[in-house]
Amino acid sequence: MKFLAYLVSGISLGSIYAIIALGYTMVYGIAKMLNFAHGDVIMVGGYISYIAASNLGKAKTATTMVAIGGYLFLAALPAGLSPERLYDCTGVFGTGGVRIRCSRRWGHGELNLAGALKESCNPYFCEVALEAGSNAVMSAARALGLGAPTGIDFPVDAAGLVPDDAWKTKLYSKPWYSGDLAQMAIGQGMLLASPLQMARVAGAIGTGVLATPVLRKGARGPSSPLPFAKEHLDAVRSGMRKVVVSGTGKRGAEGVDAYVIGKTGTAEVGAGANLRKNAWFIAYAESNDGKRAVAVALVVENGEAGGTTAAPKVRNILESIFGRKEAAGEA
Repeated sequence: MKFLAYLVSGISLGSIYAIIALGYTMVYGIAKMLNFAHGDVIMVGGYISYIAASNLGKAKTATTMVAIGGYLFLAALPAGLSPERLYDCTGVFGTGGVRIRCSRRWGHGELNLAGALKESCNPYFCEVALEAGSNAVMSAARALGLGAPTGIDFPVDAAGLVPDDAWKTKLYSKPWYSGDLAQMAIGQGMLLASPLQMARVAGAIGTGVLATPVLRKGARGPSSPLPFAKEHLDAVRSGMRKVVVSGTGKRGAEGVDAYVIGKTGTAEVGAGANLRKNAWFIAYAESNDGKRAVAVALVVENGEAGGTTAAPKVRNILESIFGRKEAAGEA
């Protein structure tokens, strides 16, 4: 991680990193976006095409994606669902012949939004998605820049995919089922996103603004405020804060001298002897004086879990930018 410390030195306001790692080794480089509102990007190592253009269709987006869960609540809150509403997780969610298991075999018991984010509870977000409905969930995803190119000034800019009934009917001649929405709710199924898109999501939730990245130094890309109420964004941020304080992503912010929110994700890809896991962690961080802000999206292919594989690497990045908190008793 020494090269990371060198690359991030001197960063000021609003950087975004979209990082790919293979196994436990950083091999694909870094895309850096300066200023959330304007989006300067500096290419590092010649890997921007993979970072910005890869749909990661095989990697999926895991729980990090939509079950930022916050994303689902940004869709559901206007429909009247409260972030304090309790859901009883029994360890499995079933709909239309699809059974989705929770990370905790016997379930988490009763959870509200903050608790579900903290514990990465799949059944909770499946339930929320079905109550909010497909249209609301897909609209919220697209408002966060998913399913469309980022607008980066680079020849290749993957749009990813926010699937819907029309898309599935055209491609597979099959209707959209409740099980499809439940899978989408946890970032599985047919949903696709690039690391750069997920970095934008983290930055957008953290700031309330969706920025357009640009590679040309000094150029300015358009930005737009998210169409969500401040109290709804605050509810999501509060839950993502719990993730890094005492939840599945606590290794992503331990000791970092900044305010950090984040979300973990782990996707199983393939089957049988070819089964593997891809680990995600996204985060938004601000310096304590409010003068510096960073968003990060990191995926480790063939990793173990978002909280144990990806989150510690993000912590190293954030420490390089913000430094470590002074331990109790230190001078």
